[in-house]
Amino acid sequence: MKKEDNIYSMIELDIVSSSILNALNAQIAIINPDGNVVAFNQKWKLFRESLQENWSHPGLEANILKSLQTPLAEGNDFALRLLLGIKDVLGREINTFETKYRLTSEDQEHWFKITITSLGIEQGAVLVYEDISAQIESSKYLKETRQKFENHFHNSLYGILISDENHSVIEANSVACNILGTTREAITYSTVNNYLNVDLDIEHIQKRINREGNYIGESEIIAVDGKKIPIELSVTLFRNEDGKPISSWAFKDISDKKITEQALKETEQQYKMQFNNTLEGIFIGRPNGLILKANPAACDILGYTAEELEGQHRDIIFDLENPSNAAAVANRREKGSIKAEVEFTHKDGHKIPVEVSSVIFNAEDGTEKTIINIKDISSRKSVEKQLIAEKEFTESAISSLPTAFFVFSTEGEMIRWNDVLEEDLGYTAREIARMNVMQLVHPDDRPVLEDILAGELVGNRVSIEARCITKAGKTLHYLLSGTSFEQNGETYIVGGGLNRNNIKEIEKEKNRNAELLSQLFENSPIGIVLIDTNGIVQNSNKSFEQIFGYTPEELSGQNLDHAIVQNYMDQQAKTLSRLSFTGDTFQTETMRVNKAGQEIPVLIGGVPVEVDGEVIAIYGMYVDISERKELENQIVELLETEKKARLHMQDMFEEAPSAIAMLEGEDHRFTFANDTSKKLINKEDLVDKPVSEVLPEIVEQGFIELLDICYSEGKVFNFNEKKVYFNNGDISQPTIHYLNFVFKPLRNDDNKVYGIFIEAVDVTEQVKTRNLIEKSLAEKNTLLGEVHHRVKNNLAIISGLLELELMGTPDQEVGKHLQSTQARITSIAKIHELLYQNESLSHVNFKNYIESILSSESKNPERIIQNFDLQDVNLNVNQAIPTSMLLNEIISCLKDINCQNYGEGSGDLTFVLKEANESVSIEFKEGNRALFKDFNNCDKVTSELRMELIEVLLRQIRGKMNISADGQGTLTINFAKREAKGPHNALIN
Repeated sequence: MKKEDNIYSMIELDIVSSSILNALNAQIAIINPDGNVVAFNQKWKLFRESLQENWSHPGLEANILKSLQTPLAEGNDFALRLLLGIKDVLGREINTFETKYRLTSEDQEHWFKITITSLGIEQGAVLVYEDISAQIESSKYLKETRQKFENHFHNSLYGILISDENHSVIEANSVACNILGTTREAITYSTVNNYLNVDLDIEHIQKRINREGNYIGESEIIAVDGKKIPIELSVTLFRNEDGKPISSWAFKDISDKKITEQALKETEQQYKMQFNNTLEGIFIGRPNGLILKANPAACDILGYTAEELEGQHRDIIFDLENPSNAAAVANRREKGSIKAEVEFTHKDGHKIPVEVSSVIFNAEDGTEKTIINIKDISSRKSVEKQLIAEKEFTESAISSLPTAFFVFSTEGEMIRWNDVLEEDLGYTAREIARMNVMQLVHPDDRPVLEDILAGELVGNRVSIEARCITKAGKTLHYLLSGTSFEQNGETYIVGGGLNRNNIKEIEKEKNRNAELLSQLFENSPIGIVLIDTNGIVQNSNKSFEQIFGYTPEELSGQNLDHAIVQNYMDQQAKTLSRLSFTGDTFQTETMRVNKAGQEIPVLIGGVPVEVDGEVIAIYGMYVDISERKELENQIVELLETEKKARLHMQDMFEEAPSAIAMLEGEDHRFTFANDTSKKLINKEDLVDKPVSEVLPEIVEQGFIELLDICYSEGKVFNFNEKKVYFNNGDISQPTIHYLNFVFKPLRNDDNKVYGIFIEAVDVTEQVKTRNLIEKSLAEKNTLLGEVHHRVKNNLAIISGLLELELMGTPDQEVGKHLQSTQARITSIAKIHELLYQNESLSHVNFKNYIESILSSESKNPERIIQNFDLQDVNLNVNQAIPTSMLLNEIISCLKDINCQNYGEGSGDLTFVLKEANESVSIEFKEGNRALFKDFNNCDKVTSELRMELIEVLLRQIRGKMNISADGQGTLTINFAKREAKGPHNALIN
């Protein structure tokens, strides 16, 4: 085996043939007529050594026809075609055969274009393997990219119209056809101006894109039926294979958005009307107490005008010295909102109890503001105070009764009793509450009580003697008297028990009780009047006089109905009187008239007075409920307002473009889901169903645990571009979405979490589009790197061709010029080689470039640079290339001077590369040999062309070259780093 210039051969090859085999960027082998390999180049050898199995690249003297038997046995069709092609060429049936061949090694796939060319009769053939793996991968990628583009085009949520240079529609997707109300066939070749009223001039469009981007904004598109549809419009320009401009118009129907904006405007108007016309006081201000705005109701409540309040501090109407007021302000700052009862100060100085609700929010200008709602509750407080007084009076009256008092149900459950009953029987209140009334009655007397409870009780008065058992087991004789009444559909017995064992004590207390009852009658906060069986007033108390304006003297002896009952209510009054005289108690709300003729809403109760089972009189009880009625009316109005607000809020949620849902309870049941959320998960029946039942895939993705934490701990969760999938009824093909969504706890008035608010925005298209753009950018960078690689390879081929010319040129002067040209090409190729190996395709590390040049020169006996000091310097490619060519010319010139003055042999120059403040400095320092004194003397050392090139390249990099030939000479080049754009220009001044 012979090795000549990296050619491995069993035959003699001339110098030209060897050089050609080495220079070509292919794997080449020569076979004899029998198929034995007799020669191959270095690339064939290197690839052969990288393979575990070498049947595709046999070694010297190996027969390729036999080597191909191995893949043939495995059914490899590529090997079969190659085998047949080799046989046809060797058999002289054809002169040339071409095929493609796929080879897999170490999980890598290689594609080769194989050319087999006959060398003549009985001379064998040449096999040329060209690696086309990159072209195959590029072809696959282009095909996949085209398919992805078509899928995106047809599946986009945007309507897309593509027009040619004449503005004729050449393509439209289904969304565009649906919006325009037409078909793809009907819209093709129509003019874009039929639908879009925009500037179609390509130059103007390109300028707009360069200046403002692709997004045009809101516009209108005209449907086929003439309807104008509001849209968001974008435009993209690109060119087809012929270089002609193509326009892509993408648009989205925003009709729903416009409707929503209009609804928001109407809502704002409604809010202004409500602010000015509501009966509830409203302030808008700052958290520091500054009043910005006050509505008319607030001014009426506090006695100020709006001008007097707006711009003032809250101190004029809100006393922070009041503990409840100070606590409310502190609580609002801590929680962001409050609802409490506080006191405001009227303009005249008196205090007004109000119910206040306040919240702090961020305004559109980014500042904090507060909304304060106040409601005057003076009337309610007065009623509450009266009710408390009445309750205390009733409790005092019951507690002051000298006999046992009780209330129990027909089932025997003890409802109410006084201390006398506890003292008589010896039981505690807790013990009586747990007992049935039958347990207190002697067993022998229980049947009597059972018969009474089983009979018709309502309105009947009961009076019996029965024995009761004390806790100590003693027997007490009681005279039990009571009556029955109904409340909420239940019948109860109310009455008292006279301890016959203490009858004498009771007699002694009789007068005291009579006095007590008289005081109870006179001082009761309830208006009481006593009438006989004919309806004639016998007596009335002070509260009755306050309600109706009649003194006891004025009413005494008069018919009560004639005095306080309107004519149209005579029949009702007679009915109530009849109920009382039959022994029935009653309670009802109605209208009565006072002495001045004004109607008053009252609560009326009637209690008959019986003697020996005969009704001899009636106590009529009257409570003025005017304030309560007014309060009830206000409550009804507030409830109606709240109901309308809830309905309005629900409508807003339904029309929201984002998916909104509300969950309640520990099992997270849907209580609300708008149409957007139903479309997102492709389910309609959601309400009152737990999330885990409706969306089991959510459990698999771990969101149930987050919902549990949100519910139990009140924690808010926010997600951006979160990947979520929904089965949509098909587990095998779930739908994947990228969502921006939030889990936010819902709290009641007690600040306890009762549910979760969920809002999600589908950003799937944005994420997919961004990923596609990033992938496309990476692929373009790869292609640009391949361009540098191809440029470097092509320059290497040119260099190889020049090498062939050098071998065949006997003229030394011509050879010298060819070597100079070859060096220039090599300096450019090195730059492209570094760019291909770099991550950056626009910048090159010039230190690496110099090191690669010096390493290639290290074995050259004519090298002139022995030492070097290099810093990392990154240059733009359009500066790096002329700089590399400049250094090549200078080094070549110095080599010529060295050879002319000192003969053959290496020099002793030191090369320095450094950078400071964006300025690059390159220095050549002499050693013992003086080279720079002859540098500018081109007649002796070099040609005029080289010096012209040095001047032109210096202008290109905008650099300066200084030569100091005194003492130890130095050649210095200085230039500023800059981002040069476009190809380097030799004509730069």
